[in-house]
This record gives sequence, C-alpha cells and structure tokens, in this order.
Amino acid sequence: MNHKQFIIDMLNDYRRRVHAATRNLSLDEIHWRPNQDSNSIGFIFWHVSRVEDRLVTWCIAHSEEIWIRN
Repeated sequence: MNHKQFIIDMLNDYRRRVHAATRNLSLDEIHWRPNQDSNSIGFIFWHVSRVEDRLVTWCIAHSEEIWIRN
C-alpha cells in the first residue's frame, strides 16, 4: 500500500468512527463542556478537521489549506 492510499483509508476510517460516535447527539450535547477549562465535542471535531485539512492540502498536495482558501 502506498502512502496516499494509506492516508485515504485512515481518513475514511476516521470519518466513519466520528459519524458513529456523534450521530445521535443533540446540538446541546455537541456544544456541552464539562467545565470552563474543557473543550466541547464540537470544538474537538473542528480542531481535528483543521489538522486533517492541513495534513492533506499543505503537507501532501502542497497547496493552500481549504479553510484559508475558501
């Protein structure tokens, strides 16, 4: 397996797992924080998605991140 296919497979697996873990959550549950020093599930998901964007577009495709471009 080459590096590109490995990354595609891992991202697809991640997407399936996130969907399975969050599909039954309400918006209140997605935004809930256990305390002021903690992040919500929604923020953590956003952060991981940004890292994914940076990894794929900047490190692999050598292009501007989608978050910045669009």
